[in-house]
This record gives sequence, structure tokens and C-alpha cells, in this order.
Amino acid sequence: MALSLDREAFSRRLRRLYGSWQKGEDELGGVDAIVVAVGVDEEIVYAKSTALQTWLLGYELTDTVMLFCEERLLFLASRKKVEFLKQVAQGKGAEGGNGLPAVTLLVREKNESNKANFDKLIEALKGSRGGRRLGVFAKDKFPGEFMKSWNDALSKEGFEKVDVSAAVAQAMAAKEEVELQLMRKAAAITSEVFTKFFKERVMEIVDADEKVRHSKLAEAVEKAIEEKKFLAGADPSAVEMCYPPIIQSGGNYNLKFSVVRFAMGIEFREGSLVINSKNQQRLKKGMVFSINVGLSELPNKEGKRPEDRTYALFIGDTVMVDEDGPAVVLTSVKKKVKNVGIFLKNEDEDEEEPDKDAAEDLLGRSSRAALLTERTRNELTAEEKRRAHQKELATQLNEDARRRLTEQRGEQQTQKARKSNVSYKSAALLPKEPHVREMKIFIDKKYESVIMPVFGIATPFHIATIKNISMSVEGDYTYLRINFFCPGSALGRNEGNIFPNPEATFVKEITYRASNLKPPGESTVPASNLQNAFRIIKEVQKRYKTREAEEKEKEGIVKQDSLVINLNRSNPKLKDLYIRPNIAQKRMQGALEAHGSEAEPGESESELEDETFNPSEEDEEEEEDSDEDYSSEAEESEYSKDSLGSEEESGKDWDELEEEARK
Repeated sequence: MALSLDREAFSRRLRRLYGSWQKGEDELGGVDAIVVAVGVDEEIVYAKSTALQTWLLGYELTDTVMLFCEERLLFLASRKKVEFLKQVAQGKGAEGGNGLPAVTLLVREKNESNKANFDKLIEALKGSRGGRRLGVFAKDKFPGEFMKSWNDALSKEGFEKVDVSAAVAQAMAAKEEVELQLMRKAAAITSEVFTKFFKERVMEIVDADEKVRHSKLAEAVEKAIEEKKFLAGADPSAVEMCYPPIIQSGGNYNLKFSVVRFAMGIEFREGSLVINSKNQQRLKKGMVFSINVGLSELPNKEGKRPEDRTYALFIGDTVMVDEDGPAVVLTSVKKKVKNVGIFLKNEDEDEEEPDKDAAEDLLGRSSRAALLTERTRNELTAEEKRRAHQKELATQLNEDARRRLTEQRGEQQTQKARKSNVSYKSAALLPKEPHVREMKIFIDKKYESVIMPVFGIATPFHIATIKNISMSVEGDYTYLRINFFCPGSALGRNEGNIFPNPEATFVKEITYRASNLKPPGESTVPASNLQNAFRIIKEVQKRYKTREAEEKEKEGIVKQDSLVINLNRSNPKLKDLYIRPNIAQKRMQGALEAHGSEAEPGESESELEDETFNPSEEDEEEEEDSDEDYSSEAEESEYSKDSLGSEEESGKDWDELEEEARK
């Protein structure tokens, strides 16, 4: 799918940058042009060049040169990136005017010299204002042959370079409403990961008396953001940590931030907007700051071990500068000690000891103990103990009943093996359909498999291996994207065994593209194959999941004995009965008749409790014609007496039933 670019945001932010330049704010006032060159370096996490690209375009474009001249904005990039940038070059304002420069796109040559393109860029720099002083980001230095060639060409011309990092940061610092929403979402995700994952994981470690390195726990926190349940509804692919989690314990604490107040944005920490006595920058509405206070080496008089005698505190908030009123707090989450603290209580501590202040417990207790969030886990009420005991008894009774029924039939409880997801046991079973020979997508409903062309080979995939599919139309093409289950993807609780060899190579996703235009002489468009495949895959997937759900529901169900009809008319019978609750709109009258089962002679009374009873339908036809409503208990009781007849007749039926039960 083609990448989209927000033209309105690009124009709005470019106009703001040029406005600051034309006003002559800070270092921008003395430069004739601004040069931004971005190379490839995975070790560079934050750079002003990439931050500016992300702010304007929404993406990072590596091996790309941008020139901000007085009347022109020039890009030198690969052909693929130029295709992406055409969205702004062909949009409104691309030819200049309305406070925006004209956009010019240059395609990089295949050779590394790019002399012709470099000459055009240098000519544009010389034609911008005085053509002598260039604004650059002095700290950004990218490796690579392309970057080296460009820097060499620029150095030969003898331009004077001025660092404009702080001035550009000032222009980008004021946040728009879309950016503020993202910051609020990031704060909510941080709170969710701490509360639902990190806090629970620390409790498990202490409870189990495990020894886990800080680095391993930090890696687990990083992996937690890949699971949607910890992301407050956000897409995992859109969430990334700005730096690895810092976890410290054991009395040795190094608070790198100490007392810090700094601006935040695309870069986590803006060095030119740190609030201190040396910084004279004026704050603007919409700027976002991280306000933090860190205290270390605080004494704990109650600590017995050396590592318990000191502790540290680090608290902070993310706030937005307002124009009229006080700053607005963006991290609107619960911050009380009981919400953010992990409380510990000594094992030998008396349960009846008076409760102390929660903050004191948080700061003064750190020995191995039973963890608690609001109260000790061991402080169970009588009602909780009773419920726990009842749960244990119910589990035991169910297990005894299952064991009795299985032993009665001479069955052995065996673990059900999972079905194999192999599409075909041999290549001979592969369909010989025209779609398969023509390298089109074909769905084999019989074997529940999807045959796809992969590198010119018809390759079958079982429907169980497909996680989800999606189809989209972009211009003249239809795209079909198929995602597969693979190790590391989100699975259900009982689906962890579907990878017998998790070390093998897995296909994570496949995307197919077909034209929506009908070729000459053809009756259908090529995209019809993808459209039909999307529809049929959905149908087969739904049928497969429904069958799997039904089989899962049937697991553990004990099979009833077959009903043995006793043709003897003297079977015990209860007449004129009704079913409650009603299974139909009208009340149905019937009889309950006792028959036998395949029970062997000599069985105890407890083993005959599972006899099958069959309601008779001899009186249902009469009931269908009756519209009487026996709603009150008095009418129903009177009707039942009339139906049962005299006491002698009623007593006779009960005597027969009792005699049959004794037999």
C-alpha cells in the first residue's frame, strides 16, 4: 500500500518554519539557506535532521538532501522517495506563493558521484539571498558514501556554516492538537504498562523469591508494548519506546535526570530548551515540558541490611504551557502512593499491628515478604476462606464424578492430540485446476487450503495458518494482504503448541497486487482473482473456526448411555406435567415415563442416578388447542388435583414408581 502524506500539515508547518526564518528569529536571521542531509545510521536514535523530516513529512527519508532556499525547497532522493514526495510537489502551493516556496524534486543518479545533481543544489544555494552563510545541524554527522560525496562537494565551495539547531527546535516546539493527543496517549500507555505488567511482574518475582537481572526485566517491559492489552487500545505497530527502561534496586541508585525540566517533542529531550538559569528562551503556548525531581541517597532508619538503609525517589509529570492560565498536565493518571507503589510486609510482622502510613511502608520496607497492593494477601476474611474452600470441594467432586464415569465404561483419559495443519500429505493430492497452473490464488475447500504463487511455485497454506486477511483498492490496483501466525504473534491461551518447530523459517505476511483495468481481449479484470480469493478465504476461515469451536465445546463431555425402551406398560409414569421454564410460547402438557439404561445388575443406587427419562407427547395435541393461562398458583393447584383423579389412583401410581425404584 502506497504511503500517504498529510499535505495540510506539511504546508502549515513549512509556513511556520519560513515565518521564523523571515522574522530573523535567533540564528535563523543571519543565514541565506538551510541544508539538511540525512544518511543511514541505526545507532543514531535522535537527530535534529530526522526530527525535522518527521515533523514535516511524517516519515524518515534516509540518504536524502533537503535545501531550504529563499524561494525554493529542493529534495535530492532515490526514485522511490521522489514518488512519495510528489504528493507535496504536485499539491496546492507547490509552485510557491502564499508564504510557501516552490518544491523541486531531483532523482539521485545510480553512481555515487551525483555530480550533476550536486551542481544544481549548489547553484540553488548560491542564488538564495546572499548565497554565503548556510544553516546546518552541527551535531548531525551521518556515514556512507552518498553523505561523504555531498559533504565534499559542499566543502569545496567554501560556504560559511552556522548551527541553527536551537532556532529550528524553537520553531518546532509549540505542539498542535494532533501532537498533544499523541502525547496524552503515550502517557496513558506508560501508566498501563507499569500497572498491568511491570507491577505484577515484580510481585511475582518477590513472591517466588526469584533472582532476575535488571536488564532481563527491562527487556520484558520492552516486549510488553508488543501486546495490545497493555497499550490502552493503541496499535502495537505505532508504539515505540523512546529509550530502554531504567530499573534500579539494591541501594545503588543513579538518577541521571537529577533535577530536570526540559522540552519534549519528536526528540525525547530538547537540549536547547532546558529550564535553568542560563537559558533565556521565551516559552510559547503549546510547548510541552517534562518536569521531574529526583532525590537519591535518602536515609532509611528502619533498614536492617546495607541495601535497605538508603532509597531514592523520582517523580515527574508532562505539562503543556498555556497562554493565559497555569500549565496543563498531560499525564492525567492516578498518582497516589497506593496507585503507583508496591507494598511489602515482613513475614514475621504481626497481622494485628496498627496500619502505618502508606508512604512510610513504601519507603521503609524492602525485605523479602508477602506482597500487597492495598492490604496483605494473608489477611483473608472468613467469607473469602469459605468461598475458597467451597471452590476446592467443587473441583474435587467434579474430578471424582469424571473418574467414576470413565472407570465405569473402562475408558482411559488420554490427552487429545492436536490435528495436523498439513494441507496435503503428498504432491499428488495438489489440485490440477487452471488457476493453479496459471499461478493464481486458488482455494481448495475440500482440504481447507489456500494455494498461492510464491516465487513462481504454487505453495499450499492450510487455513489454520492464516491469521487474518485484508483487501484495499489504491488507484488502479487492488491489494490483498494475508497475515500468518508465526512465533511471537498474538495467540490464544491454548494455541502455543501449533509450532512444533519454532526455530524454523516462517512467513509472516504476503501481499499481492493486481490491476483493476481490463486487458484487451480479456473478459475480466486481473483483480477479480484477488476479490474472489478474499471472499472465499473468509468463508472457509469462518467454517473452520466454527467447527473448531464446536469441537472445543464437546471436549470433556461425558457420553450418555443409550436409552433402552421398556415396552412393559407398567412403567412408572407421572401425568399432566409442565416444563419450567417454558421452551415454547404456549405451555405444553405431557407425562414423564421411566425407562431403563444399559446398567448391569448389581449396581448400587448411586450408580442408577443417571437414568434417562423421556417425556411423552400423548397429551400435547390437546394442549395446543387450549388458550387457558394458568398464571396463579391457586388455579394451577386446582387444575392439578382434577387431572390426577382420586387419592387412590394417585397413590397407586406413586406406589408403582416406588416399587420400580427399589428393584
